[in-house]
Amino acid sequence: VQRDYGGGLLQWINCWSCWKSWCGPSLARGTSYANRSLEMEPLTASRATTTTDKTKSSPGWGLLKRKVVFSIAIKEYSMSRDSTRQLSPSFRVREFGCKGSDVVLLDEELVVLLQCIREHFGKPVHITSGYRTAAHNAAVGGNKSSQHLLGRAADFYVEGVDVATVAAYAETLLPSRGGIGRYPKDAKHPTRKTGWVHIDTRANKSRWSM
Repeated sequence: VQRDYGGGLLQWINCWSCWKSWCGPSLARGTSYANRSLEMEPLTASRATTTTDKTKSSPGWGLLKRKVVFSIAIKEYSMSRDSTRQLSPSFRVREFGCKGSDVVLLDEELVVLLQCIREHFGKPVHITSGYRTAAHNAAVGGNKSSQHLLGRAADFYVEGVDVATVAAYAETLLPSRGGIGRYPKDAKHPTRKTGWVHIDTRANKSRWSM
């Protein structure tokens, strides 16, 4: 599925530190995120080209408005083979695994979202639920059409940052689509060990608080 980030995530790259850490040395050569991802590992879907606006800044080259249009794949991993595989500077396959399943389905865009959140707050992001099998989803009371079943969702919390603040930043990444759910630990939910945020990459826009 091809996704145009002209109006959402990476709209006009405002997550500079995230971009820098992801692209690393290739940034100086003007390598796009799409191409860098292609260098990191083979993809199961083809990518389109990116359009770039560059400007000279000090020191070296900087990136200003970069509109990105490319295809992103939902990939399949094996916990027995790929658990320690690095997906981004801060996340590995094992963090998205499902209890009782060797298979892990994962949308690459979801990793980008979480990496941007990690870079923005500069604090650890703990994923409490990633990919789910149908059996596990039913066991935890998940919706039958949950995005977790497709590998397109994650429940997480940022260490030391409240749910409202995390969700507010997530809104800037997905202003017109995607799912964002707020699950605070508050007077209405005092038994929760911690609050958390749900984020997913669905095509339509959905928001809720529970």
